[in-house]
Amino acid sequence: MNNDLRSTIHVLLPFLVFGVLWITFTDQIVLKYWSDGIDVMSQAQLFKGLLFVALNGILVFFLVRRYMRIIRSTDTKQTKVLQHTADIVYLFDPDFMEVRYVNNRITEVLGYLPEEVINHKSVFLQDPEQVGGIVTTRSDPDKRRR
Repeated sequence: MNNDLRSTIHVLLPFLVFGVLWITFTDQIVLKYWSDGIDVMSQAQLFKGLLFVALNGILVFFLVRRYMRIIRSTDTKQTKVLQHTADIVYLFDPDFMEVRYVNNRITEVLGYLPEEVINHKSVFLQDPEQVGGIVTTRSDPDKRRR
């Protein structure tokens, strides 16, 4: 079983178990203690439904919090590895043609601070002396033909 499926089941399973147990046992309780009339039974079912939604909200809160902690922990470990590698490592968003992450090695190799590169176009990944030529080439079609 792959990790995505396993993670999905770990989130889904508590809802399935809780839902089945809730419906089974609370319907029995309503029938046993509030079967005096349709109005009382209707109010008990409404209360039961509202309580079910509230308890599911609490369950979602704790499951999301747990998975967010796992994600943050993993992200922190990956960032530490990426910050200490000898190469420039960057995350590029092709949809926006922008750099989303770059490690500190870019300062030593190209002279840019990570803050100067993140959320900017990929031209910043070039040597600063070459940037002018790249920008000119892209913006002036006559110079490309020569």
